[in-house]
Amino acid sequence: MTKPNSISVRILCTEMVRMLSNRESARRSRRRKQAHLTELETQVSQLRVENSSLLKRLTEINQKYSDAAVDNRVLKADVETLRAKVKMAEETVKRITGLNTMFHGMSEMSSIEMPTFDGSPSDTSTDAAVPVQDNPNHHFYQPSTNNNMSSHEIFKSRLRKSPVSKDVDFRAMAKCI
Repeated sequence: MTKPNSISVRILCTEMVRMLSNRESARRSRRRKQAHLTELETQVSQLRVENSSLLKRLTEINQKYSDAAVDNRVLKADVETLRAKVKMAEETVKRITGLNTMFHGMSEMSSIEMPTFDGSPSDTSTDAAVPVQDNPNHHFYQPSTNNNMSSHEIFKSRLRKSPVSKDVDFRAMAKCI
């Protein structure tokens, strides 16, 4: 009878050892699971902070993009306005320089001796000038009464009186001339 009793004790000991081993294994498993869960919670927290930071950065970049798009539209409009003003200034310069060369040609022609007729009205009016109204919107060349001014100075003074002059950068134009 001792034998069956020793077998039952042995079985009982084996079952207890197995039970203790299983408990210890379950305890280790719970610890690993808890550590993994803690690690995942830490990652979630870090990812939420990073997500918040990225959303804030995205909002700032979208705002900068919107501001840049508005600035770009404004600059494009300014470029078109400046192109129109440059075109007007170029046309004014062409008119002034074209008329200037025409007046120089006329002054050379007037120095040629022309036969005069006695009693002709041209005898008395050879030095007469055609009155020109001093109108700031008048863009035609007017010979200066001050002969000490260069043609460049005359051009600048006429351009300053023109309606496009308020937005003209004279220093930049002077560098180009």
